[in-house]
Amino acid sequence: GALCTQPVPAQDSPAVKLSHWLKTREGALAESKISRPIILLLAFTCLVLAFGLVRKSETVVMVPSTLEERAWVSKSSASAEMQVAQGLSLALLLGNVTPGSAEFVSSNISRSLSPRMYRPILEAIDREVRELRDEQISVSFTPTLARFDPDVDRVVITGEVITRGLRGSERREIRTYEMGFSTRNHTLLLDHMRVMEGTW
Repeated sequence: GALCTQPVPAQDSPAVKLSHWLKTREGALAESKISRPIILLLAFTCLVLAFGLVRKSETVVMVPSTLEERAWVSKSSASAEMQVAQGLSLALLLGNVTPGSAEFVSSNISRSLSPRMYRPILEAIDREVRELRDEQISVSFTPTLARFDPDVDRVVITGEVITRGLRGSERREIRTYEMGFSTRNHTLLLDHMRVMEGTW
């Protein structure tokens, strides 16, 4: 069969002359003068893009472990689903605290508290732990309802509290946590909480 060959540029062709010229000192300097503005333009473009990304208020979309629905949190707000998921997690921690888990609960909850709620909540945990030790009882909380009330912008968590004593005595009652949240830099913070006996 016929052989397919690529044409070889003649020695005096423009492509060959250009390659030889670029190898000379004058050619290298000329190439540098051409490429330098291009490099500066690319660097400037990268800086503009980076600045834009930093200034952009991004919304993070996720599926919380306590819910099956998509939820989102932005720099200054969060969806109802995200607030319910956060409220449910906090209610489970607060409602099942024991002398052995008090340090763990305080450490985890403290990251989710607004400045004005930080001290009251941690002091309440300390009081409850002292009461559990003094009375030698254990308390468990099982949520039965978790919802968001848009009229008051509050999360409502209702469930059953079981208090057990050393001799096997047991007391059951309904407890409701009413929680309000604020959002700061993509972080959901507990900014209000009221604990009530019975339903909300």
